[in-house]
Amino acid sequence: MDQFRRFTSQGQKDCKVVLSSKDGTKLGWFLVDVRAAKLQAQYKKAEADDGPFRHFALTVDVRTFQSSKRLPLSSASVYVQAVLPAELIELVVGSGFRLPSRLAPLCSHPAVDIPRGAEGAIPNGYGTLEFTAGVVQLARVLAQEPRISVEAWHKERFRADMLLGAGTVPLTPLLQAEEARWRSELREREAQRMMVLESEWRRRERAREAELTTLKAEYLALEDKAQQVLAAAESRERRILAAEEALLRRRKELEREHSSRMLEAEAAVRRLQVECEHQLDIERDRNAELVRRVAMMEERLAASEARCLAVENEFADYRAASRSTPEAELTRQLAEAREAAKAAEVRAAKAAKAKQGYKEQVCWNAYFTNQE
Repeated sequence: MDQFRRFTSQGQKDCKVVLSSKDGTKLGWFLVDVRAAKLQAQYKKAEADDGPFRHFALTVDVRTFQSSKRLPLSSASVYVQAVLPAELIELVVGSGFRLPSRLAPLCSHPAVDIPRGAEGAIPNGYGTLEFTAGVVQLARVLAQEPRISVEAWHKERFRADMLLGAGTVPLTPLLQAEEARWRSELREREAQRMMVLESEWRRRERAREAELTTLKAEYLALEDKAQQVLAAAESRERRILAAEEALLRRRKELEREHSSRMLEAEAAVRRLQVECEHQLDIERDRNAELVRRVAMMEERLAASEARCLAVENEFADYRAASRSTPEAELTRQLAEAREAAKAAEVRAAKAAKAKQGYKEQVCWNAYFTNQE
């Protein structure tokens, strides 16, 4: 069994079965090919304790028979019978499959004549059992260490066939081989998955590096732009600060100028007020003087009018008197009267002109007084 396991672990599918008699004498050996078909992607609904159902194929192939020198016959007509273990047959029948007639049991034919110490090929020693079972269910059956019973017979013509020897082939290594194949498939799937993940990781890493390069370039561009914006902002801030300082200085200068001008204006107002009050006093005095002069001129005008009236009266008297005097006297008196009349007219014109000037002066004084 250990040798069979070693062959199976090495990937060999041929198993050498040694035949021996009841007393332990080795009569010969033959090769058996026990293979499990690959798992197909056919899943059926399974119970939780049996695991997923899959399709299996068990092949038994008896190829050759090697006789030893202790063979009781000089030449034997050999055929081989192989009987499947009862546990496996129960599993197959319980799964709803029928056991093939060729495997109930497997019997090679025709018999082959093999001399003592020689090796011969066994014809028609091939049979395949196909069935569907749960993975866990099959593993439980194989864990019971089932064995295929193999018997070598000598075919007699006129009497019962003689058993040359028997041997067994354990099926437990199939479980180990299947588990190894499962693990191999898992490792292969894991390797494929890792390759896919690694490829995806590399693709994402390249994409990430490209994105990182792009982001780095964008960051550098943004940083450069930010530096430019910052420099422009600092320059603008410096200009604003300088403008604010200049505005503050100008405001202080304007405030000082305004204060100075206000002081000057207040002083000028006070000075003008004093001057106006002084001028008002002067104008009041002048107005009083003009009023006095107007009154005096009116008196003088009244006196002039009185003199004019007296002259006119004298002229009237003269005219009346001249009508009764001689011509020469009248001429002389007329000339005197004319001169007196001219003098009176001159005095009357001067008096009227002075009166008109006094009236205009009084009107202007009254106007200025009302304006103040």
